[in-house]
Amino acid sequence: MTTSLDKLAETVALALVPLGEMAGQPDTVESALASMGFAPPPGVNLGTVLALNPTPVIDKLEILLRSTPEEQKDSSIMGGRAADLVLAVAELLEAITQFANDLPTPLAAAAYPGRSGARS
Repeated sequence: MTTSLDKLAETVALALVPLGEMAGQPDTVESALASMGFAPPPGVNLGTVLALNPTPVIDKLEILLRSTPEEQKDSSIMGGRAADLVLAVAELLEAITQFANDLPTPLAAAAYPGRSGARS
């Protein structure tokens, strides 16, 4: 029986797959943004953004989703798989947090060229 949690997990995995496929391909992302009428903010390196690769999260989520009914009954198997997923999510969130924390510097440098990144 498919639960709401199963459907949610599948939806999240489907949403993350294109991001994982674009990892390491800044030209593809820039083209996709341009086709929608957008451009990356000045000073933002798309290569840095694409280093935020969700593939490990997708892989761990797919392992959970593809678990057989017999595996789902074994709490030691499922517990290990859930722990692997939580670790992958934590690593991705850490990378996103680091990127977000570093973001003001290149944005400020682009907004105020010739300055040290701060308004005078």
